[in-house]
Amino acid sequence: KEATGAIVATSEQRRVGVVKVLVAMLPRSLSALNQLLARRNGLTSYEVHFSIFCFLNEHPLFEADARLRSQLLHSLDSYLRSIRSGTAQAAWMAGDLLGDHWRPEEAVPVLESAAKEAKYVAGREGALHGLAHALDRVPKRQQWGIIGVLRQVAAEDRSTKVRSYASQILGALRGV
Repeated sequence: KEATGAIVATSEQRRVGVVKVLVAMLPRSLSALNQLLARRNGLTSYEVHFSIFCFLNEHPLFEADARLRSQLLHSLDSYLRSIRSGTAQAAWMAGDLLGDHWRPEEAVPVLESAAKEAKYVAGREGALHGLAHALDRVPKRQQWGIIGVLRQVAAEDRSTKVRSYASQILGALRGV
């Protein structure tokens, strides 16, 4: 059992190390990161996605390089719109990255659109999670826009689970 724990820890350290190196190499490594995000075959793939989303905002050019942010934003939008599974909470972390760490003026439109239009539940839930974080980071006028999207999703989404999650976020707002 102890040996197994050491192997798992080593795998995690290796995964995190590789992801940190790829993120540090941006924009040259963008293609490699996108290839990793396209792989969706098992827990390890989703753990890699989660790690990528954890470290993207730590790139030294993240704030300064508008072109890089735009390319990454496109990748994240595509990810949320197509992710089928909530495995390893990767979709949740994609939403977290956008809602809590990205420039709201760039991220909120992507999150609002994905919350309404992503093909699968995982992507819509990830986008909703991001919107919940973005609420604290945007001006009042934009907050009302986000609340409108949350209300629309809570009333109209085809998934009971997604409608419930949007309602839960709205309910938490009333409690504040």
